[in-house]
Amino acid sequence: MSEPTQNTGSVAICPICGGAAESGHLYGSDRGSLRWLAGEASWGKNFATGLGDGIMVGTRGILSGPHVKGIRCTSCRHIILSCDDEAAA
Repeated sequence: MSEPTQNTGSVAICPICGGAAESGHLYGSDRGSLRWLAGEASWGKNFATGLGDGIMVGTRGILSGPHVKGIRCTSCRHIILSCDDEAAA
């Protein structure tokens, strides 16, 4: 599968492999927020985050919806997210 080329973010260095990475944001649906729960994915955890369980990651903007800042490596394909302190409060 080929990588989409959007190149709208600034260039960064991947802390995992040292390759080129692009900065950007991971968005969620407009219905909720991005939340973190440790462990394997399950329908129960998905349901729990809808009820407010888990640690809030990122922020929710009026026009931008839920999102979290990060970088995406074009070499190793990892996404590294940056949890800001305002969202965790």
